[in-house]
Amino acid sequence: MITFVFVGGIIKGCAAQVAGEELRFNHLFSAFKTHSMPLIVLCLLYIVALIIAFIPITALFLGVFLSLGENTASIDQLSSGDSVRLIIVMILGMIIILPVTMSIWFAPALVVLHNSKPFEAMKMSLKGCLKNIVPFLVFVFALMIISSLLIVFTLGLGLLVVVPVAMITYYTSYRSVWTDQSLSVA
Repeated sequence: MITFVFVGGIIKGCAAQVAGEELRFNHLFSAFKTHSMPLIVLCLLYIVALIIAFIPITALFLGVFLSLGENTASIDQLSSGDSVRLIIVMILGMIIILPVTMSIWFAPALVVLHNSKPFEAMKMSLKGCLKNIVPFLVFVFALMIISSLLIVFTLGLGLLVVVPVAMITYYTSYRSVWTDQSLSVA
């Protein structure tokens, strides 16, 4: 529940640094004082959206697995038709979850930096992501691939580098979509 509040603090820290202020540890907790309730409501809305999105996804997966029958004891015994159906269901699942992801993507930043209401921030985030769908998809898929590789090859330690870089990239993408101000602080 409080993850978004910490994300809000990180966003405030990024904004402070862009404004020429010094980045401080207490930026991490700054959203608790200013935006905790809207960010918790945002998290609850996100959980509700995920539950609604997973209802058809679960139904699709159950349909495929029930149609496999008892003869398929392991993934190695899948026929090519079964494999294709499973891949199609996985792609449909990703398509169903994509709007939920887009609706939450910029929402914490919009709540913290623009004082948007949580539901309005989700709608604005969805619109911003739809207008920038190609960069959004490239970023999400690159992040998924890099994170997966780092988890496998560094036993997760590489995430100590990727997560902060991803948060900074998240903030710069927010700036690119929602402001017309330059990032340079020369």
